[in-house]
Amino acid sequence: MAIFALSPFALVGIWIWSISGPSRGIAVEQVDWLPQEATNISYYKSYIFTAYEFDISEKGFKKWVSNFDQVRVIEKPTTIARYSLAKDHYIDGADESNWIPDTESSYIKISKGYYSGHTDMDGGGHHVGYDSIKGRAYRQYNPR
Repeated sequence: MAIFALSPFALVGIWIWSISGPSRGIAVEQVDWLPQEATNISYYKSYIFTAYEFDISEKGFKKWVSNFDQVRVIEKPTTIARYSLAKDHYIDGADESNWIPDTESSYIKISKGYYSGHTDMDGGGHHVGYDSIKGRAYRQYNPR
């Protein structure tokens, strides 16, 4: 009897876990949470770590980022964590040959473009940048 009494609670717990777990993708053409101009999107989104990157024009990046941040021109190379930092997690349906296997590829160094960000004392923070050479945007944040 106790097993049956716990079953509804277990099902609700499993359902909550399934909808709150991380979402992931590599080289996705479109997502509904980025501008329509964004393409070639790779991401890892969870409560404790979110990072994504995508191709977009410089004008499109400036318009998108103006909704939540003010960026500055990069004066010295800046590093941002990439979605692949969460590489220990399997990406459903992804060809593992697309996964970036080494630690050096878990961060992007931007030398020419735009950046804004901060790291809190507890390790949380946010970082957003645009690589003008590659035409690619990067964003990483976590709450802690």
